[in-house]
Amino acid sequence: MKVINAGYKLIEESSITRKIERVARVCYKSEDKIDEGTDMIMCRSLINRQHTAMLEHGSLVLEVGEQEYALIETIRSFMENMVEEGEDNKKCFLRYTNCADESKNYSVDNLHYVVSGNIRAWYEFMQYANSVNGLPARLYNLVNDNVNNIFDIDVTEFDSVVFDTYDSDDFYAKVITDMSTLSDEERMVHETFSVLFTVDRGVTHELVRMRDCSFAQESTRYCNYNLGKFGNEITVISPCFWDKDSVMYKEWKMAMTDSEIHYFELIKLGAKPQEARDALPTSVKADIVMTTYLSEWKHIFNLRACDSTGPAHPQMKEVMIPLFKEMREKYPFAFGDMIAADEVHA
Repeated sequence: MKVINAGYKLIEESSITRKIERVARVCYKSEDKIDEGTDMIMCRSLINRQHTAMLEHGSLVLEVGEQEYALIETIRSFMENMVEEGEDNKKCFLRYTNCADESKNYSVDNLHYVVSGNIRAWYEFMQYANSVNGLPARLYNLVNDNVNNIFDIDVTEFDSVVFDTYDSDDFYAKVITDMSTLSDEERMVHETFSVLFTVDRGVTHELVRMRDCSFAQESTRYCNYNLGKFGNEITVISPCFWDKDSVMYKEWKMAMTDSEIHYFELIKLGAKPQEARDALPTSVKADIVMTTYLSEWKHIFNLRACDSTGPAHPQMKEVMIPLFKEMREKYPFAFGDMIAADEVHA
């Protein structure tokens, strides 16, 4: 049995598809299979298997013209109206902002429209737009080119009277890669970041309660800890609230050892990992990736690092407080007005 401390790491990759692959492989702990070109194979496989939740960890931000904005907004409204009353809305939708700022030389008469979405949202938008009204090929190609052409949609130009004023020859849209060119308010809406937390299962249960987020979590259904890639042992997170010389810590460690013994015995008897996992403790290590917008991260930090609604769990604050302080340095406009729980009486 291996005992480790909790921690976190920012997920930063050179391209959208490489990031999606990196996150998706957390679920099965197959990061060792990442190689040149495997990101496109992975992303296309995710789409073919309709496992599009993993696409939510990549994001694309566009600046568009007024008519493009109106077109996208109209199609998005159609999509939302397709959700029947009482039906869970499992679609991902694009996010919008617009502002007139004469201090910035925006390309469209100083009227600036920003449209963003995770890659699942863009994919579902493209599918729906094309199936119902047709889709501007230029918009499709712009988005698809920036995700290494993982989409495979037979684009047909729309002919609906709804868009009879749209001039596709005067198409304007560009990808925004430098978020500092946006206003602080726009960055709160459109900018995202992803964090890989290495915590115990109790902490992951609290993390996934956050609403406007995307998650990818190490799966005890498919990960067999009896295999060599896991060192033929389970890994548990050391409880930060007990001294390692204390009686309580020693009692906890004995319980973890017992859990490991019974987990491996179940595997030996022929149980599948998804069955044997019932013997695993709450303290078992779990990698979980969490992706969301700056505005939602602010809400999360308020709850989990700043104790805005009461003290967070010690193991939650163990990772959230240092992450919050790091992000406060990186995004002072977003988090600079917040104080961590351990700073209140410092």
